[in-house]
Amino acid sequence: MKKICILLGGHFSNALGGAEYQAGCIADALVSTGGFDVHYLARAIDSSYSPKGYRLVQISKRNFLNRHAFFFDAIDLYKILNEIQPDIIYQRGLLAYTGVAAYYARNKRSRLVFHIASDFDVSPSHNNCSPKNLFKLIDRKIGEYGIRRADAIVAQTQQQADLLKSNFGKEVAAVIGNFHPLPDEIIDKREPVKVIWVGNFKPNKRPELFVRLAGDLRHWHGVEFVMMGHPGNLQRYSDMNRKIRELNNIEFLGLQPLAKVNELLARGHIFVNTSSREGFPNTFIQAWMRSVPVVSLDVDIDGLLAGGTVGFLSGSYTGLRDDVERLLKEPDLRNRIGLQASEYAVANHSLGNFKELLRVIRG
Repeated sequence: MKKICILLGGHFSNALGGAEYQAGCIADALVSTGGFDVHYLARAIDSSYSPKGYRLVQISKRNFLNRHAFFFDAIDLYKILNEIQPDIIYQRGLLAYTGVAAYYARNKRSRLVFHIASDFDVSPSHNNCSPKNLFKLIDRKIGEYGIRRADAIVAQTQQQADLLKSNFGKEVAAVIGNFHPLPDEIIDKREPVKVIWVGNFKPNKRPELFVRLAGDLRHWHGVEFVMMGHPGNLQRYSDMNRKIRELNNIEFLGLQPLAKVNELLARGHIFVNTSSREGFPNTFIQAWMRSVPVVSLDVDIDGLLAGGTVGFLSGSYTGLRDDVERLLKEPDLRNRIGLQASEYAVANHSLGNFKELLRVIRG
């Protein structure tokens, strides 16, 4: 039986981002094959969580220094890898861990599979001179060492594959879209119409634009705007939170478990994304699988939204507002795009994608 280490900054028990969710799906799928001894290594874990079929290992505890970067964990991570002696390391998302894993793999005859988690992973880096950003620069350079020495690299999109080629001169082993289990919720599209936003409050997510959208469309009766996610820095978003309280057509539900997000999407009508940059938003797949069109301000996946079959790529705030309003005005169009989105997601983002990833992992 092959030993495999799944290596991320966090585990979904403590850090439910897109990468952590996908890694959890992969851990479960690897266990189900019966051919792997699976170990999941991360810093951010819930120590009370008991995984089924695999071992969960905390690399280190967060402290004043390492909260700014992951290279502080290098010695601890190397020791853990040395104890486990994995045949394969699957590492997702560019961190200093990428470099440590590559160094271990080169010296111990292991195999490193690196999975790109965002366009940023393979884009040129920029930095200013603050100590915090210096730490992040060191983290990134160690991570880039790992990219250059990985045995195989998997991209989520063709755009990421192209960025890897142009910035690192390397080819991907495969382009594999994220995958989700098929919905088990009842799909119910009765009114009131729900316009949904999911994400953590932070600058690149631009939640304030969704609040602005709700304010601009408050004349639409029978339309509810719903936000879910971590509230982020309360001081930074104090004005935005005040605006949410003032509007009577928007509700912020805070951080919700995945099942709750999917349950709301099953009753939702329009999903809005206001991010400036993302990798492969899992929320797109969650929405599509539940027959919800996606309206995105700037983020697209290999031109899929630009084609207009599963949603719209707006390109500007005015365009975003107009696209949402069009879907509010034309329920037949909304339903048709929702159905196309569901068919696309089931065909391209089901658990069948794991088979292709498993081929790369096995090498």
